[in-house]
Amino acid sequence: MEFSGSSTEEVGTAARAGDGRALEELCRRLRVSFLVIAKRRVWDIDVAEDLTQDALSIVAERITEVSGDAEVVPWCLTVLRNIVGNYYSSRRRLERLGPLVGGFATRWHGGVDSDAEQARDEIRRMVPRLSSRCRQLVEWVLEGYTAEEMQQFLDLSSRNALYMRLYRCREELKVMRESERGMP
Repeated sequence: MEFSGSSTEEVGTAARAGDGRALEELCRRLRVSFLVIAKRRVWDIDVAEDLTQDALSIVAERITEVSGDAEVVPWCLTVLRNIVGNYYSSRRRLERLGPLVGGFATRWHGGVDSDAEQARDEIRRMVPRLSSRCRQLVEWVLEGYTAEEMQQFLDLSSRNALYMRLYRCREELKVMRESERGMP
């Protein structure tokens, strides 16, 4: 089937029906629009490229799941909107996590920056006694790995899973510290 005279919606309908060439043409057409939209939303061409690619991947994977009564192009735009929204949510979480990870040692001493190095030393001293799960995570935090890197290293499906592990490690450190100081 030749698509030169077809609308994007017609091409999308053919792609939804399982036509591989139609899917390629749909992604080719959507790529330019998606890139323009994403760039307007994030103001960074590299991030916009990544978001566009992510959205097109989802379109390619799930186009056949779109119900027959739904229009394809609005569905595709919704995919992009969700990808951009997830980016902003993730970025906000990263911004909140940044101080958590970066200030791990600072928080250890009640938020006093001048005690951060002392806190890092104290945490490093405790690391060998941590559970293996926490030991690796705390070492990564102290080495300055980002939340995104840690999530990838641990092969975690969600950032919340990483947050929960960080929380558990902080609690483990807190209990260990309290026991050293003779606190109940």
